Parts: sequence; structure tokens; C-alpha cells
Amino acid sequence: MAACSGDTTGSQVSGHSTSKSRRKICDKHNRAELFMSRTDANPFRRFVKCPERVRGCTFFDWVDDPMPDYQTMWVERLKMQKESLEDQVEGKMAMVNNLSERIELKEHEILLLRGKCAELEAMVKQCRRNSCLMKGVVALGVFGLLFVIVLVVVLKY
Repeated sequence: MAACSGDTTGSQVSGHSTSKSRRKICDKHNRAELFMSRTDANPFRRFVKCPERVRGCTFFDWVDDPMPDYQTMWVERLKMQKESLEDQVEGKMAMVNNLSERIELKEHEILLLRGKCAELEAMVKQCRRNSCLMKGVVALGVFGLLFVIVLVVVLKY
């Protein structure tokens, strides 16, 4: 770890207030940037490093002390709960996708049934028309038969 060549209190580092800590300046006179560790070994622990690190500056310094064991335990517990909730969400999303597919199939079935229903309604209308025609034919047949009977009776007498 390289030593700081100077520091100032109550300043800003990488857009974050550091009123408790001091702004660090690396050996190459660059302001160090503030970051937060997301590693399992140092979860949420803040640190500063030189923005020129890729050009060979090795300045690095922890801002916070290591997390106590009880806090680390809580972080691990929260991570497990988060993973469990993510698994539950994934399961619910699978259920939603399954139900969406089933709804699509049912909507398709409904369209097919509506088509069949329209066909049956047309057939019923046709049957009603045919029934009316048959009634007319039967009526004409009955009147024709009566006419023949009356004619025969009249001609006989």
C-alpha cells in the first residue's frame, strides 16, 4: 500500500461525503476514489484507490474497519433470504408463464367454439326455414287432398 502524500478533512471523494474520513491523495497526486466492497470477505466495506491504478499506481486504503462477526453473520443471513426470495420469484414467474400459455390455449378454444356456435346457429336458421317450407308443403298437400275429395264428391253427385 502506497503512502498518502497529503489529506484534507470534510471533503468529497467520488461524489460521497467523507466527513468522518479524510480525502486521500496518492503518491502521483491524484485524488483517490471511494468504492464499496461487494466481496464475501469484506461485504459493504468502503475503500479508496487511485483512479490511475490501471497505469501502475498501487494506492489502496480501507476507509472502514472490518465488519464484526455478528454483522457478517447478519449479512450472510440476508443474502440467503434474498436468494430464497429470488428462487420464490423465479417459481412464481414460471407459474405465471404456464398460466399465460394455458390462457392462450383457452382463448383459442373459445374462438373455435364461437365459430362452431355460429355454424350451429346458421344450421338452426336453415332448419327453421326448411320447417316452414315443409309446413307449407304439408298445408298445400292437405288442401290439395281436400280439394280432390270435394271434387270427387261434387262430381259423384
